[in-house]
Amino acid sequence: NLPDYGNAVIYSSAVYFEGTNLSVGRGTSNPFKYLGAPWIDAEKLCAELSGLGIRGFAFRPIYFRPSASIYSGRRCGGVQIFLTGEKFSAYENAYRIMACIKKSFPQFRLMRDGSNSYGLDILAGSDLFRSGLDKGLPFDAVSRESEPARDHYRRSIRRFYIY
Repeated sequence: NLPDYGNAVIYSSAVYFEGTNLSVGRGTSNPFKYLGAPWIDAEKLCAELSGLGIRGFAFRPIYFRPSASIYSGRRCGGVQIFLTGEKFSAYENAYRIMACIKKSFPQFRLMRDGSNSYGLDILAGSDLFRSGLDKGLPFDAVSRESEPARDHYRRSIRRFYIY
């Protein structure tokens, strides 16, 4: 599902959307570069995301019909994601894109798995991402809240460094 370098890099942000009711373009020629759903207005979403100044990504409105996964065979409106060459935070980009979609499209949902847990919590490593979205917090607030956990993780893996 990762046919080229761009798909692989964008995957680092797009994977978070697998915990939602959005298609990530599985079953298209550009998995993870496409993001959408049948209820999304592609031009509206593209304009809103382009106005956010998300580092490392540029957006183009697109309509696509995935042949696999969610919305298989259905026409989806959304965006095609392009890399701009800038360094970016996959976590931040995913959060900012998701917050925009949540605010603009009331049909957007976070999905639960078979154990009634949110898949997004597993993908993000904790419930901080999801709770920030639920509270409508800007990314900076979520980042500050997760800093102690990141520091603990960095300290705990140090003993495994080889170089």
